[in-house]
Amino acid sequence: MIGSDDQWFIGSLAAHVTVGAVQSCASTSCPLPSIVQGGLPGRASTDALRILLVDQDSTTANNRWTLYLLIPGMPADYFQVGDQFDLNVGSAGNSIFYTTLDQTMTLSQGGHLMVFAGTRQQFGAALLPTVASAELMVEDAGESCKGAFDPSCGTAIHGARVSTPEASSLILPGQTIQVGTFSFSVDQFTQYIDTGFCDSKSNTRMAAFKHTTCSGTAAMCTSGPATCCGDSAYEAHCRDNGTWGCSGTDVLASTCTGYDFPSRGACQSR
Repeated sequence: MIGSDDQWFIGSLAAHVTVGAVQSCASTSCPLPSIVQGGLPGRASTDALRILLVDQDSTTANNRWTLYLLIPGMPADYFQVGDQFDLNVGSAGNSIFYTTLDQTMTLSQGGHLMVFAGTRQQFGAALLPTVASAELMVEDAGESCKGAFDPSCGTAIHGARVSTPEASSLILPGQTIQVGTFSFSVDQFTQYIDTGFCDSKSNTRMAAFKHTTCSGTAAMCTSGPATCCGDSAYEAHCRDNGTWGCSGTDVLASTCTGYDFPSRGACQSR
């Protein structure tokens, strides 16, 4: 997130904000400042959204922030001008050896978490961003595999255990999985291990958004989790009976791809 001074926001922030503008970085310039003073600027991915957030409780010139978001599967029209959110941000620079940025952001409506994004980089253990919500809990599920041998840095790839009141799933880097009503993406969760000459920081980057509408319900869905939006009754049905049964129609196991049901393994058709 970028502050009103066009630099990376550093510090803590809690504000009631309104969406002032939404643009695609495919059609507008999305410059990113350097994290290092005097460094070269960058540019956000053309797949990202540029979202202007305006503080509703302040009339000062420093009452707006620019949020760049790239979350797999997030609809391009997820944000609309005039939408209101409670914004919370925690951000700090880490200048050991070289400068990196830790930043965690949440957007909520009516006390309900809607969007989360976080990145952390530091030497040592890979740390999780803090999500202060009972609706979405993230835990370190431990190492899922070791990286290839490197004389400088060893690597350990971690998995994230993501839980909602309705469901729980193990998510590995590179995966996007629907857990309850949230679509959760893990881009990086890698620990770099010093074997004597390692100068790489462990890297964590993940994000999630809540589905705001469903194209089906427990009574009318026809294609499993994509349209049931993680409906808890149907997740339980898949887990307990080995199939998605929507309106009496069995759905092939492929529609359950990405759901973690270790007690029964992958969902199977009857």
